[in-house]
Amino acid sequence: MVDINTLSQVDSVLTP
Repeated sequence: MVDINTLSQVDSVLTP
């Protein structure tokens, strides 16, 4: 399972 912190970072990059 992916860490929530990693998901937040990726979401920040994908979402302008």
